[in-house]
Amino acid sequence: DGHFETERGRRSARLRIAPASAFVGGLHAGPDEIQGAIVTLAGDLLSHVRLAEVHGTDTLAERSRKALLQAGERAGVPIERLRAVGIGLDGCPSEGMIRVVTDLGESLGLPIRAEGDVEAAAIGLHWFMPEPSRTVLFVHVGDRIRSSLVAGDHPLRGGAEMGLGQVFAGDREGMRLQDLASRGAIC
Repeated sequence: DGHFETERGRRSARLRIAPASAFVGGLHAGPDEIQGAIVTLAGDLLSHVRLAEVHGTDTLAERSRKALLQAGERAGVPIERLRAVGIGLDGCPSEGMIRVVTDLGESLGLPIRAEGDVEAAAIGLHWFMPEPSRTVLFVHVGDRIRSSLVAGDHPLRGGAEMGLGQVFAGDREGMRLQDLASRGAIC
């Protein structure tokens, strides 16, 4: 991608990764559905699929594999071209997460990284942020408020599960942040 001009010696070639040279798979597994996606190394979304009716962690690995295969087929990207898979799990217990990662990794033969869905979103944003932006705070507002912070190159993990509404629960005319940002208040 061009050259660097230097004061001494030969010009240095500037290299960059060709975004279509490899791909990453992404999965979001929630209580009611699994979403699968194929993304370039530059963060461009190539395809996205949804599979409904997920029941328990026993079928989660297989349903996740199916969602990823469908997303790959839709994007025209065979699974062999994936470098890794990231999974955001909503409401899955730790032992369920470990079993899903193990089963899916073995069936696909790929490195798998699983996090809670909000943590995965913060890590993904951090990955694609310009270099000077070294800190990302991701806030999810839905039926509850959840947040994740990535500073430097590491997600910061608290000792207790606590949303921003609980952290900043100062009363303002009798309302908490959770109340102000709830679905009923926003709608």
